[in-house]
Amino acid sequence: MKAAVLVSRDAALVAQLQRALAGALDLLPAESLARGVERSATLLVHVVLVDLGGGVVTPEELGQARSRQPQSFLVGLVRPAVGAEPPVQGVAECDLVIPVDLPDAALRAAVDKALRVHRLGRELAALRRERGRPEAPAPPIHGNGTSGSGSMGTALRELGKLLSTHFDIERVV
Repeated sequence: MKAAVLVSRDAALVAQLQRALAGALDLLPAESLARGVERSATLLVHVVLVDLGGGVVTPEELGQARSRQPQSFLVGLVRPAVGAEPPVQGVAECDLVIPVDLPDAALRAAVDKALRVHRLGRELAALRRERGRPEAPAPPIHGNGTSGSGSMGTALRELGKLLSTHFDIERVV
């Protein structure tokens, strides 16, 4: 089963996510983002869920977590804006931002799809590293210092002469 670290102080949010993601993810609570990212590095954790509206995490901490563990998948959880609240800080550092007021099925589908896309991105990056594109070979340099690209016409003419003598053709076009 896939595992997720949840960084939140809101017991209602933790209960909602445990209910919504039951069977899809094992939620491991963490007191701080630093502990959550440490757990994602030591355990087989697929995602770190961060409550951006709970005041647990600052944008600086998110940036530091991203630099320490670039392979971790950060999902920001935001509450709907009420009135003239300032925008949530730290959204730019997250790989995905999900509102917590989504129905359970939509919340689960969003996290599942995000995990699938993240896994495919990692596999694609690994394939690109493995395959590595070789550089195009340099054209051979002949004794006269040229690359031989001008000799192609000469070779074709010579081939035409050989074909004409072999097949008794008077003129090769």
